[in-house]
This record gives sequence, C-alpha cells and structure tokens, in this order.
Amino acid sequence: MKQEIILISGKKRAGKNFFGDILKEYYESKGKKVLVTSYGDAVKEIVSRSFGISREQLEDFKNNKIEIYVKDSKFENPKTSIFFEKLLNFREFLQKFATEGMRSCLGENIWVDTLLYRIKNNDADVIIITDWRFIAEDLNLRGFKAKKIRILGMFDSEADNHRSETELDNYNFDIVIDNSKHPEKEILLKKFLENSWFFQKSIL
Repeated sequence: MKQEIILISGKKRAGKNFFGDILKEYYESKGKKVLVTSYGDAVKEIVSRSFGISREQLEDFKNNKIEIYVKDSKFENPKTSIFFEKLLNFREFLQKFATEGMRSCLGENIWVDTLLYRIKNNDADVIIITDWRFIAEDLNLRGFKAKKIRILGMFDSEADNHRSETELDNYNFDIVIDNSKHPEKEILLKKFLENSWFFQKSIL
C-alpha cells in the first residue's frame, strides 16, 4: 500500500498536536501503522542537549513561557565590547534558533532534509507531521503527495508576527478545520472525514 503523508499547519496553540493524536488513534483503529513526527523534533533535540534538559522539561518551559537570557551582538556596547543580555522565553528562543539561526546558516531546507532522512526507511502506512510552518516544508514540492490541513485555533489572534507564524497564512490547503471553540474530538474527526473522501479512497 502506498504511504500517505498528512501535513498539519496552524498558529501556536491551535491544536495541531491534539489533532495529530486524533488522526493517529483513528488510523490505528483501522489497522494502519502510524508515525506522528515534526520538523521541530530535531530542533528540540539539539536545544535540549545544549541546555542539559529533557524533552519533557523543554516542552514545559516552552508552554509556560519560562524566560532565559541570551547574548545578542546587536546590543553590543562599542565602548566596552560588552554584550547586553536580551530576555526571551523558550518558545521565542526555539523560533529564532530554528529560523534566524539554522535556516539562515544552513539553508531553507535544513529541517525538511533532516526529517526526510529520519523517515526515509520508516514502514508506517501514514506519516503525520504536526508542525508545518513554512512553504519550503510542503512535501508536495519534493514530489510527495501530502494532504495539507490547516487548524484554526482559539488563540490565532494572539499569535506573534514571527515568520514561522505567518508564512502560510494565505496558503492553499486541502482542508481547513475550525478548532477555535474546542469541539469534542469526534466532531473534529468528522469534519476531517467529511472533507477528505479523496484521501480515504487511497488509505482506508
């Protein structure tokens, strides 16, 4: 059977991971082997090791807006050569490390290439990627036939203007699912199935 890929996009706290888990549970109930992964897995692994913390701690710090200090050359005092310290929370740090840091140094496709390397020999029937944020991460541009889902969340209006939050705002999605009122997971799944008959033919 041909392997299927699902890309899930949305603002922060829109419910991307939650919806990914719903799809995983559904397809596994149909006897499918499912892999849930993300472009950010490699980012978080690097940052976790660098800070000497676990992935669970990193997620907790990110979600609870724990703040850290980083040295930024933009704020260097030319008279003393001392770097001013700039305050960021962990979510902002992850954004800047992955985008302004690694992407600017190693290219737009660094996290796409990393993910494709990790899944190239995976035997899952369905691969669900829960953090699609950039045009370059649309695997259809790499020759795959991935289904593109957009999740609308309760906190979309509070999202920041970082590129990772805005680049796909006007993108063409196969399915748009409204999670802004936090409906029951059965309702979310029904919305997906009602709008994905073309997908069911190949996977179920």
